[in-house]
Amino acid sequence: MKLEVNEQVITDAKNFIRSIDAGVLSTVMKIDEDTYPFGAMCPFVLSLEGEVIVLISDIAMHTKNIKESNKVSFSVFTNHAKNKQASSRICIVGDAHKVEKESDKYSLVSKRYLRFFPEAKSYFEAHNFNFYTITPVKAHYVQTFGKIYTFDGALLSEGLPEWAGEENSVIEHMNNDHQNVFSKYLSDAKIDYSGDEEKLKLVDFDQHGFHLSSGRGDFNYLNFPNQALTLADLRKEFVDLARR
Repeated sequence: MKLEVNEQVITDAKNFIRSIDAGVLSTVMKIDEDTYPFGAMCPFVLSLEGEVIVLISDIAMHTKNIKESNKVSFSVFTNHAKNKQASSRICIVGDAHKVEKESDKYSLVSKRYLRFFPEAKSYFEAHNFNFYTITPVKAHYVQTFGKIYTFDGALLSEGLPEWAGEENSVIEHMNNDHQNVFSKYLSDAKIDYSGDEEKLKLVDFDQHGFHLSSGRGDFNYLNFPNQALTLADLRKEFVDLARR
């Protein structure tokens, strides 16, 4: 039976992707006269426009494959459930595009990725690395056992909010002046945290929520009650969560 893909399903799929920081990138690999799927783990972040962002070395097999064919897939999954078939996962089929360093998009993409993975800055010293975005064409989302949805990749796409490019100043302000509310955010979201509250920091945010980290390589994604498309919206959402 084909299940209905409604707005809540799309929202759940987006939130699931945002809650994960690594997936399997699969590219088309040519061996002799045949082609085969080649998959390897890649850290990733989701752009404000709903594209997967990955960072790949020029010498990587993926780069060689993408130059031949930019048709790729990216799979995101968890394996927490005892019954692995009941674990959530999503496969995004799409087109990979190199983000040119001279483009306006490069600044947004590179800054967003490096806020999550600051250690990647050192990669550019060793080899030539490039950012690629994957524009979704089709998505296959397994929410849990028996809840399976296939939908157009365009449903994962977003428009840029008005505040795009202002993230660093917002993050600095929140971490410097409002860091004391972060543990409340986690507690209200029923996320266990027993570490040093002073180590909690805002890593990044988007139109629908934000990522908090304890500095131990973890990223906890929390939703805003409402969509935040302007700076005024952002302030309201953070304040409303703190006052709950």
